[in-house]
Amino acid sequence: IMEWIPKALLPTELVQKKHDKDLGLKNRRLLASAFPSTGMESGASPVTCIVCLEGIAEKELHCKLACSHSFHEDCILTWWTRKVAEDLTNVECPMCRESYKLPTQEESPDVRATEEAWTAADVVQTLHLCSEPGFA
Repeated sequence: IMEWIPKALLPTELVQKKHDKDLGLKNRRLLASAFPSTGMESGASPVTCIVCLEGIAEKELHCKLACSHSFHEDCILTWWTRKVAEDLTNVECPMCRESYKLPTQEESPDVRATEEAWTAADVVQTLHLCSEPGFA
């Protein structure tokens, strides 16, 4: 009977997948709290997201880093989430590799206070990637 059960449904793999998903959501929350997103201003010069290579439309949420490179908020958040390990301490700009130190969960009260209340839908609805003032 074990051969009829898809390998993906075995308990140890389910546990690992849940751990990976939880870790991914935890990292996305930490990244989202560390960097706020803004909309492109009217009349701004066209900007291309280096992650997906598509233009960032006017009023579309994006993250502009201190190095002046801009990305769609979901693109950069996905990029960083895939690049970080369990020890999430810093991230890099995919374009120039400038490093940005991230606050720990202890230093980030927004993440710590809401950790138990977050769901996947909350993460998707409230991604505000570049939260440091002046990055817009």
